Amino acid sequence: MTEKLVNRLKKSALLNKVVLFLKSIRFRDGKISLYFILKTFFVNLTKGELLERANAVAFSFTVAIFPAILFLFTLIPYIHNLIPSVDNEAIMEFVGQMMPANMYSVVEATVYDIVSHSRGDLLTFGFVLSLVLATNGTMSLIAAFNSRYKTAKPRSYLKTRLVATWLTVLLAFVVILAIILLVIGEIAVNYIIDHAPFDIDNLTIYALYLIRFLVLFIVFWVAISALYYFGPEVHSNWPFFSYGSFVATILSLLASYAFSYYLAQFGTYNKLYGSIGVMIALMIWIMILSIILLVCYELNAAIHHAIQLSKDEKHHPLLEKH
Repeated sequence: MTEKLVNRLKKSALLNKVVLFLKSIRFRDGKISLYFILKTFFVNLTKGELLERANAVAFSFTVAIFPAILFLFTLIPYIHNLIPSVDNEAIMEFVGQMMPANMYSVVEATVYDIVSHSRGDLLTFGFVLSLVLATNGTMSLIAAFNSRYKTAKPRSYLKTRLVATWLTVLLAFVVILAIILLVIGEIAVNYIIDHAPFDIDNLTIYALYLIRFLVLFIVFWVAISALYYFGPEVHSNWPFFSYGSFVATILSLLASYAFSYYLAQFGTYNKLYGSIGVMIALMIWIMILSIILLVCYELNAAIHHAIQLSKDEKHHPLLEKH
């Protein structure tokens, strides 16, 4: 069945035209064709156990969510001292809305005890545990990156852990900043529209949303570029801002906006899944982001492979044929 399908595709006039078009798009003085890059890219995807690696990364990050929630709960009493409006009743009401009624009745007393008393030891425990578990996810991501390249002098476990911890802190900062830009940015734009001393036309409103998107895009691009550049043991193969990080940024933002749309439509899905649907969506979102990061890294690897061949005079004819 597979051989018949392959033979049909080879005889397809439309497919042959697409292949010829991709071969006509060339880079580096005509030494590299877009077809060769895409062919290498898709071949690597079939060999890299992509879904298994993405699931491992997503699982590690998902497990880190629970101690992170504990950390946030234990942080509330300290926030209350700075912002009195953040009181226990408001927090408990929010938690009650986010959890199924049966589950909330079980954990209500425990959650209230956590948010009512300052617990420095529990705060530290939640922070350290969430950081360690999230770092495990970053290390899984780095291991997936390193599987594409073999080096004679691999990093030690301690150095890999330190690099992963630094990148995890960076990613956490990006997530927090993204939430601020998406949530508070929306509030700020609406406030400007409602309280501006002059009439704001639609063009200005679109410009405000565009500025917010561009800032969010730059933040994501820098973070993903840092992950691709500093994460692998061999990180001097491409510039800091690469094609892979650019594509990954666009796809990650699209996935994030799709997730925010799900939350906006949450009232409909709540009837089917209950409030636990947010956690399900969050897990799916993390898995999709993991797949995006791994796929776009393979794009960088394919481009680098083609560039390396283009530097070797013996392989120029090979590139011309592909």
